[in-house]
Amino acid sequence: MLERRLLALAHAAPRLLAAAIAAGTLAGWTSIGLAWLVSRMIGGVFLRGATLPQILTPLVAAAALTALRAAMSWASDAAGQSAAGRVKHAARTRLIEHLFALGPASLTRQKAGELTATVGEGIDALDAFVGQFMPQRALALLVPLSIVVVVLRIDPISAVLLALTGPLIPLFLWLVGDTSARQARRQWRTLGRLSAQFLDALQGLATLKAFDRSRAQGERIRAASESFRWATMRLLRVAFLSSLTLEWLATISTALIAVQVGVRLLYAELSFEAALLVLLLAPEFYLPLRTLGARFHAGAAGGEAAGRVFQLLDEPLPLRHLAPRPTGAAVPTKAILAFDGVSFGYPTQPQPALSGMTLQLSPGTRLALLGPSGAGKTTFAYLALGLLQPTGGWMVFDGRPAEDVDPAAWRRRVSWLPQTVALLDGTIEENLRLARPGCSRDSLRWAARCAGAEAFINLLPDGYDTRVGTSGIRLSAGEVKRIGLARAFLRDAPLWILDEPTALLDTDLEAIVRDSLSALPAERTLVLIAHRLAGLPPCDQVLVLAEGRTVESGSPAVLAEHGTIYPQLLAAYQQG
Repeated sequence: MLERRLLALAHAAPRLLAAAIAAGTLAGWTSIGLAWLVSRMIGGVFLRGATLPQILTPLVAAAALTALRAAMSWASDAAGQSAAGRVKHAARTRLIEHLFALGPASLTRQKAGELTATVGEGIDALDAFVGQFMPQRALALLVPLSIVVVVLRIDPISAVLLALTGPLIPLFLWLVGDTSARQARRQWRTLGRLSAQFLDALQGLATLKAFDRSRAQGERIRAASESFRWATMRLLRVAFLSSLTLEWLATISTALIAVQVGVRLLYAELSFEAALLVLLLAPEFYLPLRTLGARFHAGAAGGEAAGRVFQLLDEPLPLRHLAPRPTGAAVPTKAILAFDGVSFGYPTQPQPALSGMTLQLSPGTRLALLGPSGAGKTTFAYLALGLLQPTGGWMVFDGRPAEDVDPAAWRRRVSWLPQTVALLDGTIEENLRLARPGCSRDSLRWAARCAGAEAFINLLPDGYDTRVGTSGIRLSAGEVKRIGLARAFLRDAPLWILDEPTALLDTDLEAIVRDSLSALPAERTLVLIAHRLAGLPPCDQVLVLAEGRTVESGSPAVLAEHGTIYPQLLAAYQQG
């Protein structure tokens, strides 16, 4: 099943793999023909005193078969590697596409370092599995079977011995297969943990240095590296011991064939040419089996990596099915976003992150979504972006049921500022242009000015061409936040969803951002997610969440007079 799924990833891979097997089988057949010609020539010279002109024709034929064997061996390896390359490319492309389709909410359960190892080293391990092990397994059956058929016509006794000793090698591989698979699984898991720890250490290097914990983290990575070394050595030990045993089996079996052929030749029970032909074919019989043993452990590692790849590919995408639409529910055609009884629960959490949420945002609405950490505010944002689909209730995007809307097309209409801004290792301009690739430099400056970022950008040595480093490591947290906010302004979409837009900003910058948001065109719909009121522009609606439920909603004036939580937030804001 695993191999069929691998080959199904690339349409040309099965044909290339079949070509590799066919070329390898033909190379084995040429070995049979070459052995027959050599036995005839040696017999003619040794027994009948044939001269060079008399053996010239078979000598030329032997040279041609030798060249053909080399060509077929090369073609078999080339076709196998080509099949492996196509499978690797298709697997990596499919895996990356699937990871993007899963979205950030689903990937929070995965470790970034382990994902990187799977996309990199894991898929590279398919090279030996697809290009070498899979074709060799077929050749280990076809070539020895062909040789047994030929020997059976010449010397049935030797054919029976070959048929009895040949299966010992696959039997031994089957016996050690479970041990090898366990060692390969342990090595792969250790590599995943090492990759995850190393990436975490790099990302938190500044924090580790600040708290003088870099040496301790270095020791943890050193211990993980040592565990990976031991796992690798255990796998190599199994591989070397099994290879030694396989070579011993093949050598003893060849010697057994040679002894019985020599004894029977001595007593004239077998002709010289027949005996020589059997002796020449015996090593060729065991060669594909020995090669299979040598490639077995590389195949085991590749199979373990393939299992991890398909484990990720089998990760279900966010549900597209929504609960049935309630009969008689009126949905305004001009609503940009509407929730009706929307609920969502994460598989790893016993309680739903959002329960029974109902709201309607018309064009131009200014909504403040308030609540403490863990109240469900970020889950709401993921739902509104189409990154998650509710497990209960229904959503409407721009007057249409959410399941009928292309999520990518919907997200193009949203300006999104996450709580943690992600920056790529490029220039400030390149990171800004993620929001609108073809915009002008004037638009970039306007967006930066609205976000309060223009001043610090102009102070940088290269201005907008300054590289920010991985995850914006060369910028402060507040500067990273302003770059993310500038991207939202640059997007300038009909719907704005901003998560903590003024967090990490001082009072002056808060005022700049608040004024910029207040100056947005009236038709823009604005959702401001926060746990406090400081720095937010005036809003005409307030929705307060607690433990995934809506506890208060309405206009600020009404909630200030009749609410319970909102008046406390308002008092804290006014006192601050």
